[in-house]
Amino acid sequence: SSDSSSALAAHYRLWIQKEWVPCIQNIASIILRSGHLLEAIPMSQLRETYNEPPMGGGNWKYTTRGMFFSMWLAYVRAWDTVLEQWDSGDYSLIRPTVPFPCGMFIFVTRGQIIVGDLQQELTGQSQMHGSRGINRNDA
Repeated sequence: SSDSSSALAAHYRLWIQKEWVPCIQNIASIILRSGHLLEAIPMSQLRETYNEPPMGGGNWKYTTRGMFFSMWLAYVRAWDTVLEQWDSGDYSLIRPTVPFPCGMFIFVTRGQIIVGDLQQELTGQSQMHGSRGINRNDA
């Protein structure tokens, strides 16, 4: 519905304010606090997964590995603008103009797999592959 006073619109705004934004802000906090601990993904895997980088002149060599985190932080900050508009009664935006950085989830998962494989190799166990690495190759 395009009616900003409808029950659906009001429920959407409430869900965004009470559920979505606190969740994405929590992820942003984790990125700021611990993002540097994530294993870097080799350029060959980035190229294979994403083909072209979203920045860096089409070359993964010139694209920082923290790019996905930066995109997430920009997305989260963009919600501040939307919420401020809503607080002033302007409901012309229903979401930020910054796109949702869905590629970050693949990036983080690939980094976890790299660490999980190394942990499995060194200790025989990996939380990424289950407590004993059972079904590791089922993915």
